Amino acid sequence: MPGFTYLQPAQPVTFGHYMMAYVEIFGQDLSRMRDAVERMNESSLGAVALAGTSFPINHFMPAETLGF
Repeated sequence: MPGFTYLQPAQPVTFGHYMMAYVEIFGQDLSRMRDAVERMNESSLGAVALAGTSFPINHFMPAETLGF
């Protein structure tokens, strides 16, 4: 099957090479999803400047309750 560049046939490639391109694309997508889950799994409690509290609260208790 032909490999294309700029919508023109460039050189012959095998079906295996064609399919490996999709394997690599899906591998990158999986890596990005794992990275997104890792970044989301952080507690943002106390991360803002104006919405915090001056009371001496235990920051670990809500983090443990929420599963962080």
